[in-house]
Amino acid sequence: MLDKEQSIFFYNQLNSFIIKSNPISRDDLLKIYSLYRNLLETATEEYNQLFSSNYARLIFLIDRLKIDYDLTSKLKKIHNLFTKIAKDKSLIFNNDEAIFIIYILITLVVRCSRTSIPEWIDDFITKNQNFKYEFGYKTSKHEFVPFVNGIVLLKKFENTNTKSLLLDSFNYGEIQILLNDYWEDILKQVWKNAILNIFNLRRLKESENTYSLTDSSIIVIEPDYLLDVTDISECFHHKGYNPYFYFLKKFIDSEVSSSLLAGNIVNLCLDELIVNPIANFEETFQKALRYKILQLFAFMNTSNDKLKQIEEKTKCHFEVLKNTISRLNVEICSVEPTFLAPKYGLQGRLDLLLEYYDEKNRKDIIELKSGRAPSIDYSIQTHSGQFIRTSIWNNHFAQTTCYNLLLDSAIENRTGVSSILYTSDISQPLRNAPNIIQKKQEVIKLRNIIVSLERAIALGKFSLIDSLNENKFNDIEFAKNNAKEFEKALQNCSLIEKAYFQHFLKFIINETYYGKFLSSNFNGKSGFSSLWKDNIVDKEEGMNILSHLKLIPEESDFSCLHLVFQRKNNNYTSAFRKGDIGILYKIGDNNYSLINSQILKCYIKEITPEKVTISLRNKQINPNLIDANTDWAIEPDYLDVTLQVLYKSLYRFINSNNEKKALILGLMPNKSLNQTQYYSQYLTELQNNIVKKAINSEHYFLIQGPPGTGKTSYVLKALVEYYLTYTDNIILILAYTNRAVDEIADSISKINDDELFLRLGSKEATEKKDNLIAYLAETIPFDNLYRKLNVSRVIIATVSSILMNPEIFTIKKFNLAIIDEASQILEPQLISILTQVQKFIMIGDEKQLPAVVVQPEKNLIVKNNLLNNISLNNLGTSLFERLLNLCIKNNWNDSYGMLVQQARMHRSIQQLVNGLFYSGKLKHFDNDWQKANQIQIYNINNPLIEELTQDRIVFIESEREENLKIHNQEAYRVAVLIDSIMKSYKGVSDNKTIGVITPFRAQCSKIYEEMNPDYRSLVNVDTVERFQGSEREIIIISFAINHVFLLKHIQSLAFSDGIAIDRKLNVALTRSRQQLIMLGVREILIASPIFSDMLKYINVLGKIIHKDNAKKIFK
Repeated sequence: MLDKEQSIFFYNQLNSFIIKSNPISRDDLLKIYSLYRNLLETATEEYNQLFSSNYARLIFLIDRLKIDYDLTSKLKKIHNLFTKIAKDKSLIFNNDEAIFIIYILITLVVRCSRTSIPEWIDDFITKNQNFKYEFGYKTSKHEFVPFVNGIVLLKKFENTNTKSLLLDSFNYGEIQILLNDYWEDILKQVWKNAILNIFNLRRLKESENTYSLTDSSIIVIEPDYLLDVTDISECFHHKGYNPYFYFLKKFIDSEVSSSLLAGNIVNLCLDELIVNPIANFEETFQKALRYKILQLFAFMNTSNDKLKQIEEKTKCHFEVLKNTISRLNVEICSVEPTFLAPKYGLQGRLDLLLEYYDEKNRKDIIELKSGRAPSIDYSIQTHSGQFIRTSIWNNHFAQTTCYNLLLDSAIENRTGVSSILYTSDISQPLRNAPNIIQKKQEVIKLRNIIVSLERAIALGKFSLIDSLNENKFNDIEFAKNNAKEFEKALQNCSLIEKAYFQHFLKFIINETYYGKFLSSNFNGKSGFSSLWKDNIVDKEEGMNILSHLKLIPEESDFSCLHLVFQRKNNNYTSAFRKGDIGILYKIGDNNYSLINSQILKCYIKEITPEKVTISLRNKQINPNLIDANTDWAIEPDYLDVTLQVLYKSLYRFINSNNEKKALILGLMPNKSLNQTQYYSQYLTELQNNIVKKAINSEHYFLIQGPPGTGKTSYVLKALVEYYLTYTDNIILILAYTNRAVDEIADSISKINDDELFLRLGSKEATEKKDNLIAYLAETIPFDNLYRKLNVSRVIIATVSSILMNPEIFTIKKFNLAIIDEASQILEPQLISILTQVQKFIMIGDEKQLPAVVVQPEKNLIVKNNLLNNISLNNLGTSLFERLLNLCIKNNWNDSYGMLVQQARMHRSIQQLVNGLFYSGKLKHFDNDWQKANQIQIYNINNPLIEELTQDRIVFIESEREENLKIHNQEAYRVAVLIDSIMKSYKGVSDNKTIGVITPFRAQCSKIYEEMNPDYRSLVNVDTVERFQGSEREIIIISFAINHVFLLKHIQSLAFSDGIAIDRKLNVALTRSRQQLIMLGVREILIASPIFSDMLKYINVLGKIIHKDNAKKIFK
């Protein structure tokens, strides 16, 4: 529902379109559409509901508010109308019709509002309530209807013979779907407000609103929730399918076997032979070995005999591959193309896609399999009872069927064949996979069951997990042992361990759901499904897309697929940074073209306002896809795999030894060993004491490292030096971001040892490749790398890299793990890693930015006494913070320590953050500049600079505006400040001089627009998240807040040391060394107690320039 402030905001925003002098344009309607979506999100945010679409939000509100039929009908039609406007540029509306749309939305605001209605609203409603505009649903004129989609209103069991669904369809209004015997189980899987796609129906002649299913019908539950083709196909076996295998497989680690390695190598041989059909085996084999080098080293375990076995095993496969490829009549061949199919709720990557110049719609699929092939006479029974001779295994049949659905979705009237290539069969390796409707129905039915079961767990129903035992797998012999182990691990859990497991399991599934479904909101966040659901205009407004890019062929390097694109309008602001992952696709007439062809996944190598350089992740891509004559777009990619590994992390944790679990849970105290004497010349006495406490702690130690306290450059380095010098420990060093890993690598590289450390991670993620295993695998002999890995005593990686490469724990036995940025890492990301080391030291600051979580705060609250007793009150809290709270609560003082001397901020800025966040604990070093009373960094040459030289902390009051995420006055004033400072600065002005922080990308863009072009490359304007870990001489903060209800969207609130803190504000304030300048609407900011306290401190420690004075200064 809406409070007074929110209601007034929406009234005023809608009124601005009513009173404008010019007619309402299509762009205006798109802005109204964006406002409508924000209205739905705001009105439903208090309810702990997962909405897969904004239409689901609308239906929820209609039901909750008991809105009458007439308004309901109009709201539904307007929603569909907005969707059409976003997709179809040719739609034209006159001004009266547009005003009527606004009237309906104002009526919705009235219904959602908890406050009295302004007088002008009453007048406006009275004036427009009799206006008639017929939107009208169309009725299908044909008996056969190929496609219907909509939202489930009701499940019906009218009698024993008739089972049906009442669907609010997007095209035909409310319709009844009569289910047949095959699809009647859908009633057990769907829920009210679920979205359905239904294919191939028949409209009953006697009732235009009743439809029946046909023999070729397919029903897809929540189609925007994409499941991977491989995950679905692996649930199939010779007797049918088993959805429980999907869940069991999530928890159990795959064994690194000779078959797995041989399969990987054969796949890489295929890639090489497509590029070079005359490649020889020896060279190809050596090249393929280096792809997943850690898997290979873990398997070898120092035995070269095993490598010889793999070589012999793959040589026969290579010859079959070579002979088969030589016989293919291929014109265009794409290796590992990726497709998204939101029609069917699927995504996947094929092995080979064959295309033909003269037959544009012909797309042939070849899927490579290196395992045993079935006999030529092998048959499979369909759900209709029919036996089909396939000559392929059932799971492979299911896989190619899913791929056929991917191509059906992407290419209209697609033709072509699908085949499995069994390289183990010399005589008949290439076998046809029939493309039949019965199998398509079967794979989608299984997909629906999985979606339904996952949703049940997300809602806290754990009966499926509790019953995941060997009895569920009587039909899958190889899964029985895994199920038995899983059941045993759960049974051996204590009550608190089981509660811990269940809560984080629910957390992971919800994080996956919200990561896929999240709609763009006031924070500008959006889920994976926004790729095909949102229009480009909205994405551009939210700066979540690089659109209308033009390839520059002469600057691109096609040999390694590093492509350079010209950016539109030289925009300085975007969501992308160097090292980010993205999806590249061609732009057609609308943004739906990304699901009508294969998508290209990439890394951002460089990005400037003028150009963006990307590296395609798939180096075998068909070069014909790279078209210089079309527009391209890049959007953020969603890596589902980073969440999927957390299932295994949870399982490894409950399977670990009881002492380790008790320590991590906080059920037993840590111990302090005999006092080791330690002293480092380059540390202060306080830093030395902290390092000494960490060394003497037996199992773990927590180091609180506020900004500028030298936690990485000094303390972490000192710890590594000690353990390398005085012990034989093997050390694992982890951080959350690649930037932090770069800093760690720089810091410990100063320790004099050529073979000190190796680094895990992608070649695209860093410029510092000298110690990178992935780079060394391609540049030094195989045996040399193996030796380096064995002698290196330090491995550095991001947490995600280590979770993606669990084989490292087979190769190296780590005594110690040091985790930097620990307060930014979710608990389930760390727990399995910590069970595999003897001791861990975590370094972080719980008062700075927390771990990134996309689900709502309400989902994270823990209401379980057992878990609350170990300080697990919020699932989004890091393990670092939870253990720290426990140590403080239990007086385990030998298990933690705080670095309090900072060398970053002037003492005045330190006093501000000390009062707000650190309870006076921070102290500055004895640096003259930190103690100086006068600001001596400017040449005084104008009244503005004269004002700035008087105080280290300055707050400039702004006038309130009506904009949502932009404050025009502040943007102008920031530009003036930058210009004046740059011209008056005594030192050398560079990219370390000024930084500008603001909560919204739209405000970033506005500031860049106002800024002197000469300074745009020198001054970074960005959100606080992008400034974490960096510093500037002068920080300017533009709060850009015009509405009280937006305050919660720019804050990250928590309780620490018994006081309320704002972690985002803390990071913003502590980026500054010499001076801090803030701009904001004072009367809005003081609605927040923390901002109110900040302004009180500034009144004492600095200066507040009031509105009237500010007008004179910035005249």
